[in-house]
Amino acid sequence: MVIDSRSVKNYAIRQAERRRAGEMIAGIITMEITFRCNLRCRHCYLGPYTYGDASKNRELTTDEVKGVLDQLIEAGTFFVDFTGGEALCRPDIFEIMAHAGKIGLFFGLKTNATMINETVADKLKDLGVSGVHISLYGATPQTHEFVTEIPGSFEKTISAAKMLRERRIRVRFNTTMMKCNVKEHKQIEALANQLNASSNFDPFIMSKVGEPGSGDLIRLDDEDLKTLVAERNWVPDEEITAKSSVESHIICTAGRKRCAISPSGEVIPCTSWRLVMGDLRKRSFSEIWNGEVARKVRSVTAKDMPTCVSCEFVKFCARCPGFVDLEKEGSGLSGPSSVNCRVARAIKEVRDARAKENLH
Repeated sequence: MVIDSRSVKNYAIRQAERRRAGEMIAGIITMEITFRCNLRCRHCYLGPYTYGDASKNRELTTDEVKGVLDQLIEAGTFFVDFTGGEALCRPDIFEIMAHAGKIGLFFGLKTNATMINETVADKLKDLGVSGVHISLYGATPQTHEFVTEIPGSFEKTISAAKMLRERRIRVRFNTTMMKCNVKEHKQIEALANQLNASSNFDPFIMSKVGEPGSGDLIRLDDEDLKTLVAERNWVPDEEITAKSSVESHIICTAGRKRCAISPSGEVIPCTSWRLVMGDLRKRSFSEIWNGEVARKVRSVTAKDMPTCVSCEFVKFCARCPGFVDLEKEGSGLSGPSSVNCRVARAIKEVRDARAKENLH
């Protein structure tokens, strides 16, 4: 089911009516359909415990996933993003997507694309996938495969992107920026443009679940971070910055307008913030979404984060409670994240340097 303007308008009208009635709607859901993956990416926050079939026995069954999707459409969900691990590792993924489309859900796919061939691309087109986000970690096989640790993965990923674009399926490359690929962001963007795809660059690297500080070895250093901010022009307009509220920078929409579901049916605010709000094998989605933990997540305001509110970098920040939680377990509801702080500082320093240059 491809998103069209009429469908979006009708959905917006229905959502407005439900919100006027006092409902809190989870419009977008990220569904981790499996933790299994065929790559070994160095930076993956899920960690090595997800590789192989160890987690397979805990996954929701096909019928359980369909049942969850039925609950989501009733709860007002509009869009489901299927991800993993590697979502295509599940042999029933197309049956699940078909059910999502049948009941009126729009859906996308996040993938490393190495399992996409002509047949899979045709199937995704026939099922009406709204778009495919592909992980790409370098403009060359050497860089990309240094990250994935699987020879041949670069060629498979690029080939898949070409197949999808030939079928007019929207493609976006998602690139996590790290020490090994920071010099290649312009080449990655050029490659995306060549394939008529879009590109997105993310300077945030989370620690692995249960391993605080594990991302430090591959994160950008301060100088590379500032160079990236300047070259990508991630400096917000001064007028926009002045008008933006502090709360908009430190209060996340996770658990408020969207959430995620783990392979075993745990409802969490997002894939980064793995605070368990409830178990879909024990309670319905609506019960969890309106339950005690979810309400606690939504009750947090800027007043609960005095350190962030008083920070000189707050207007340049995009605080992620998931990052905070991974750094300091159980602290996602309050407090700063060192990862977000570093990026906010880099943005402000680049902006200040530009302002100083303009004075001369």
